[in-house]
Amino acid sequence: MKSYEADYAMIRVLRELYELKSIGKLMEFCQGEMRILLYLYAHAQEVVYPSLLSYELSVSRQRITSILTALRKKGYISMQPEENDRRRVRISLTATGMAFVAKKQTEVEAFVSRFISDFGSENVQQFIADIDRAVHVLRNYELQESE
Repeated sequence: MKSYEADYAMIRVLRELYELKSIGKLMEFCQGEMRILLYLYAHAQEVVYPSLLSYELSVSRQRITSILTALRKKGYISMQPEENDRRRVRISLTATGMAFVAKKQTEVEAFVSRFISDFGSENVQQFIADIDRAVHVLRNYELQESE
């Protein structure tokens, strides 16, 4: 395959992948509100502050504040001022938030299981290996750009 053909094929397949509704459901776990909810779910026994979310998820404080406001309005999180420093706010999942995350995780796990079954476990293993290699190459690009 000529270089320009490979370029076009790569862009085409990535665009097609990105436009799939099923990929959108998976990507939901990597960004926005769901990403924060998953972090809170995974760290339910820890004290979580907006600044920690911002740092851990590499998201601006302003964006974190916006997302937390939306999640609080939906009843998924609670925000409690610290006793010793009222400027600091503890973030935690509510029972509604826990149930929502658990339901979403169950749906994604069912989707992934179906995909593995339909695609084949050997193909999935190769797919994962290829993505891991791609992530490694792309991470090196990011390191080079930051120098």
